[in-house]
Amino acid sequence: MTLAQATKISSQEDYVDFMYVYHFRSVFKKGINILQHTYVVDLSNSVEEVYSLDYVLTAAKRWANHRIDDFTLQIDAGEFQDLSIARTFFQHASEWTMSGVGKGLDWAAEKGEDKKTGRAEFFIRSGMLVFKKANFKPDGELHLNAVNSYFYYTKTLDKHTGDGPFKFDYRIDDLPYAIEGDNTLRDAVDELSNKIRRNLPFARRGYIFKSPEIQAYYARQPWYVPDSSYVPVVNQLTRKEQEMVNK
Repeated sequence: MTLAQATKISSQEDYVDFMYVYHFRSVFKKGINILQHTYVVDLSNSVEEVYSLDYVLTAAKRWANHRIDDFTLQIDAGEFQDLSIARTFFQHASEWTMSGVGKGLDWAAEKGEDKKTGRAEFFIRSGMLVFKKANFKPDGELHLNAVNSYFYYTKTLDKHTGDGPFKFDYRIDDLPYAIEGDNTLRDAVDELSNKIRRNLPFARRGYIFKSPEIQAYYARQPWYVPDSSYVPVVNQLTRKEQEMVNK
């Protein structure tokens, strides 16, 4: 599809529905053959997502032996990422490893999703997410997405109108792990909520707080990974984090 065709369709529809296909020919020789692909993409976003990506894996079944003998998938999404992957070609988050610091959790299927699938959610502080499989015969494709942090505040919304104070309340709200991709961090409803929100950058790095109220809050966040060696330094935070702390 040309840019002109896509532009014409986008003026009439909400979005342009097409996929890119990368096609190559490769001659296999006797012995070990290694195919390595690296794709660098600027991922799109929507109202609900910071970014998403679909990638075809089932083509592996069309190889001569209907599998890939030694398969490795590496995802480098950058630092402080919160992303979900549908469990279409794996069963548990524990099948993935991280080259840096982070954690993975399994979640049951949500309403409208295949109950057998569900998703794994990964909170990546640093490094790549790695999946390795011998005799790989995938049953599904790679579906990866990162939701907008707006959804961390839905507990405060009115169930009938969808409206709400749109302010962070530590008693009922969670805080997002990934904040660089959107601007939906809310103001706080009270002083303790503000202190907790202000310390989010340090909690993302595993700081163990001396305040029992702040520590108790972050200890129950699914993404929190305590690091007793971390010493908080404001000028080592990202630009957006420094703006949050200074505000």
